[in-house]
Amino acid sequence: MEDIILEPGSVPKIKIELNDKFQPIGENYRKLSSVIGVQTRKMLPVGCSDWRLVDPDKKMELWADIQKRFDIDDKAMEWVISSAGAKWKQFKAKLKENFFDETKTDEELKNLHGSGGKRKRKSCKAEVSSHIRKCELCFYCT
Repeated sequence: MEDIILEPGSVPKIKIELNDKFQPIGENYRKLSSVIGVQTRKMLPVGCSDWRLVDPDKKMELWADIQKRFDIDDKAMEWVISSAGAKWKQFKAKLKENFFDETKTDEELKNLHGSGGKRKRKSCKAEVSSHIRKCELCFYCT
């Protein structure tokens, strides 16, 4: 899998087969799904409260990145973007589960969790849910 995540073009594209509903099938399906998850976490901001509010240009950048890594028909774009949306939502839920504590202030959360490792954390106001206060603990922001 590491070879797929390397700079696009450094390894040959992987061929993805589609079924009659333009969904990926075959032996390379899992590789595609894994890369969608990794690239979604790397490329898309978690600061939006809803997938539909994520910048469409960012979604298209993700699609273009996937096409650089895989030989995949354009008809699969809807499936790839939908899959990215599900993975994005799962990632946000995992961040909330692991890092958010509504009893702590934003400053306490920042001190508790440090700088986020190698990633440079930027501050943004991200709606965690409609009934919980705004939080500034975002690792991926625009």
